[in-house]
Amino acid sequence: MSKERHKHADVIIAWANGEEIEFRHSVSNEWEPVSPPTRLWKEEYEYRIKPEPKSDIRARLWVDTVNKIHLTFVFDGETKKFKDCEFHQD
Repeated sequence: MSKERHKHADVIIAWANGEEIEFRHSVSNEWEPVSPPTRLWKEEYEYRIKPEPKSDIRARLWVDTVNKIHLTFVFDGETKKFKDCEFHQD
């Protein structure tokens, strides 16, 4: 008689190996850190290894190519929202 593999087996193993784990309930769209571990492995939750944060996105706009002036627009890598604008003169 073979036992069925636990639904969250891969994440459980990753958690045991020290990975940061996140969860979300089936009615929620927000991932939250697993803390404390007593919330672990409930059937109605989804679990994942916390992904590495995405790097900011930088876009350069040349304003004056003769004088080498450009603006760099910075967008958040996760949300794609505008964060900053940098002025440069090379």
